[in-house]
Amino acid sequence: MRIRLRIGRPLAFALLSGLWACAAVEQLAPIADGYDQCGDRGRWEAELLQRRAEESQARAFLIETIGRCPDFVPAHLALTELGRAEDGTPNPAVVEFYAGWKGRPGSPLPEFVRARLARNDRDRLEALESAIARDASFYYAYLDLAEVWERSDRIAKVVDAYDKASRAKPDSWRAQLGLARALAQIGRAEDAAGAYAKALEGMPSAEPGFATAAREYAAMLVYELRRPAAAALWLDRLLANRPDEIGLLMDRAAAYWLAGERDRAVSLYRRVLELEPKEARAALNIGNLFFERPERSLEEKRRDWPSARRAYRYFLAHAEDGDAFDVTDRVVTVPLRLRLIDEALGALPPGSPVPKVGEL
Repeated sequence: MRIRLRIGRPLAFALLSGLWACAAVEQLAPIADGYDQCGDRGRWEAELLQRRAEESQARAFLIETIGRCPDFVPAHLALTELGRAEDGTPNPAVVEFYAGWKGRPGSPLPEFVRARLARNDRDRLEALESAIARDASFYYAYLDLAEVWERSDRIAKVVDAYDKASRAKPDSWRAQLGLARALAQIGRAEDAAGAYAKALEGMPSAEPGFATAAREYAAMLVYELRRPAAAALWLDRLLANRPDEIGLLMDRAAAYWLAGERDRAVSLYRRVLELEPKEARAALNIGNLFFERPERSLEEKRRDWPSARRAYRYFLAHAEDGDAFDVTDRVVTVPLRLRLIDEALGALPPGSPVPKVGEL
């Protein structure tokens, strides 16, 4: 069964991923809690939020925090981004502060900060590697390192950086999510799904990227791993908040299709067309659902193929050129199937009108 909704992620890096999987990777000790703790974290975040409206007050608050907790990374992250220009140029006042800041002896923070204030990726990379040399379990540096490698399309290094970040701090949803997306990019869907599950388990549902991550995970479960029941849990949760989102409805219909629930799948595809009549792929999938098993009996064909013909005719009337699969469906596959249907049921009268959504 071929569900024509979404092209699977490219496997161009399959060989590369296999080599990465076989490589020996050193084990990292979990990161020290000191990088994330400085008294009452929630109270600190609330106070920072109150001061953000006035840059000078926010900067003074962050500098005071760093004075008390020099290894508290959230304060450094906030300060290095405070007042940054649109072109990425750091705030001169922040640069001036860090020019005279030494940090705790042996800490990776001075090099980490230098990386975040660097003007180019070459200097950023050098500083991040220096920070890691001081503490191989400093997962924040691995997260930034992954971003550097992403910009240069060094996917094997991206995977390695996120993997080390996730092992240095297993409860970091950011590390797990980065690892999941990198593994998905090289075609390692099974491993990526495990990382997605860990990321979503620890990721706050209020986080702006939560819905996107859940959608990616659900799509992987449907289209690559063929696990409709697991995908349905996430898709139903997402649809509860966005019941009319076309992409989610298409994904949920595909999950019903894989689970063998044809009527439910068709119902959702019809709903998609009611919301967006030009979403021709929904009509294509209705046609495919009713056309399946062309070797079936003539009685079964007479029962199901009229619905397939209506959906296929609607698809041809509304389809637009897309990827190679879309063109093949429009030019080859669907016309061939319509000829088979005409041979079995008899051709429609010339000039028969294109079916409407309500007739599918």
